[in-house]
Amino acid sequence: MRKCGSWKRGNRTALFANLAGVAHYNGLMRPEILGFAGFHQALFDALPLHVLVVDSDLRIHGYNVAAETLFGADVGDVLSSPGGEALKCISQSGSPKGCGHSEDCKDCAIRNSVNEAVAGRKIFRQKCRMRVIRNGQRQDMHLLVTASPFSFDDAAYVLVILEDINELIQLRRFLPICASCKKIRNDENFWEEVETYISRNVDVDFTHSLCEECEERLYPDVRAKQDK
Repeated sequence: MRKCGSWKRGNRTALFANLAGVAHYNGLMRPEILGFAGFHQALFDALPLHVLVVDSDLRIHGYNVAAETLFGADVGDVLSSPGGEALKCISQSGSPKGCGHSEDCKDCAIRNSVNEAVAGRKIFRQKCRMRVIRNGQRQDMHLLVTASPFSFDDAAYVLVILEDINELIQLRRFLPICASCKKIRNDENFWEEVETYISRNVDVDFTHSLCEECEERLYPDVRAKQDK
C-alpha cells in the first residue's frame, strides 16, 4: 500500500500483522511466507485491478500500483484527498466545495457503494459510468465498483475495487453488421469477421460447429444417414 499520511507506519504494520494472523488461522497461506517483511505490500501491488482504501467520506488512504494509472501525473497529491478530486471526476467541479457536494455527486456510484457497504457492513457491487478529465479531454469510464468494509484501530475503512468494463459495454451497444455476410464494421471503418472482432475486444476464443439446419443444407446425405 502506498505510504499514507493518515496511517502511521506502526498502524500499517499492525494492520498487516492482523491480516496475517487471520490468514494463518484460516489456513490461507504458509506462515513462513506471511512472515516476510513487505510481502503484503507486494501482494497488494500485484493485484491487476485498481484498488483504493478510503474512509466513509471517500478520502483516499491507500492505493496499489495499478490504481496509479487513474490519477495521471498527480500521484503525489492523492493521499487524503477526496476520491472525486483524485480521479478527476467532472461532477466534483460542480461545487466550490468539491467532491461530494455538487448536485451530481448524489448519484455517484462509487460514493453510494461506499455508503451502502459501511451501512450494511457487507460487500456491495454495482456498475457505473464515470465522466473524468484525461489529458484535457472528457472521457467516459465504465466501471464495476466493489466496496468491501473493514475496521482498523477503531476507524472504518472501505476497500474499493474498480474494474474497467469499457470493452464489455462497447460490445453491448449496437454494432454495425452487414445484413448479408454478417461482418462487423470496426472503429477504423473496416469490415471484419464476427469472431475476429469479438476476440480482439474480449479475451475469448471460438470453436466452430454446425447447427442442424446448416448441416442439413450443406451435407444432406450425412444428415439423412444420421436420421435413419
